[in-house]
Amino acid sequence: IMENTYNFVSVKNKNVRYLGRWTVDSLARSYFQSGVEFYFTGKLAGVDVLCEGRDCALTVSVDNEKSFVVPYRTDGVLLLADNLGKGIHHIAIHADFQEKLPVFKAFVLNEGGETVQGKKRPSIEFIGDSITVGYVRDGIGSTSLTFCDNVARQLDCAYSILAYGGITMTERPTAADCTGMINRYFKLGPICAGEAQNIPWDIHNYIPDNVVISLGTNDWDDSWDKTGYYDRFEGDYISFIKRLKQVYTDTRFFVSTPYDVIYKKTAEKIRNIVKSFDEVILLEAYRGIKPQMFNAIDHVHINETAHSIVADNFASEIKKYGKF
Repeated sequence: IMENTYNFVSVKNKNVRYLGRWTVDSLARSYFQSGVEFYFTGKLAGVDVLCEGRDCALTVSVDNEKSFVVPYRTDGVLLLADNLGKGIHHIAIHADFQEKLPVFKAFVLNEGGETVQGKKRPSIEFIGDSITVGYVRDGIGSTSLTFCDNVARQLDCAYSILAYGGITMTERPTAADCTGMINRYFKLGPICAGEAQNIPWDIHNYIPDNVVISLGTNDWDDSWDKTGYYDRFEGDYISFIKRLKQVYTDTRFFVSTPYDVIYKKTAEKIRNIVKSFDEVILLEAYRGIKPQMFNAIDHVHINETAHSIVADNFASEIKKYGKF
């Protein structure tokens, strides 16, 4: 198809739904692993991308089918779906990893195709660390591999991921992000996002229907326990949830324990945290996970099979108690 047969759709199109952290003006700029989705007619869909000198990649799902990854290194039209049948289709697009941060100039349909109004799918925001990001082993990590994407497709939900590898809940100078999620959540971008990492984010801008928090894996080890940082973990976690609930008044909250075979102390603290709230659901996400499903080098990150098990555990509880 020649470029002049494309229908370029404005990033401000009324039928385009942004999920998570975006700035939208002449460009749509994503932060963390945020998402965008829309319904459309026609046989193809894509995006007009701006790389800004970076290697980029997207996780894409068409008609809620299994997600796939589309890498790119140059500016211009990037086709994400083609040869589609007649009728109305749906596309969901996410940054493929925490550093990818896509920038779109426009969405692309074939000539005669158009965005249409469709059902507003329930939304889930996943808050976490490298496991939530989708890191599975050295050099391998993708939104398409994470339990988040799997849960969303099982429940036919829209989703965003606000996570970063190595992040803790509590401020800690030796952590990957020393500000901790207790502060990072209220900034526009992650620490890899240049000046956006320091720009305040008003959480009224995007309110998810459901929030799933999976933090704590990075908040404890023997050395940190002796410094006193870990003593703040429970109080900071409670303060974080309370601050979100002040704005997300109609949102359903879920909090997950880490793998308690390794992180028994942290898991117990998280169970106590959940008991502090009347309407926060505890998720024991790692039920059914076996030791051989962990990264053989770091013994922290779970493989693709384990992500599927976690997704099934999450999906069954969110389906029962979530806001739909």
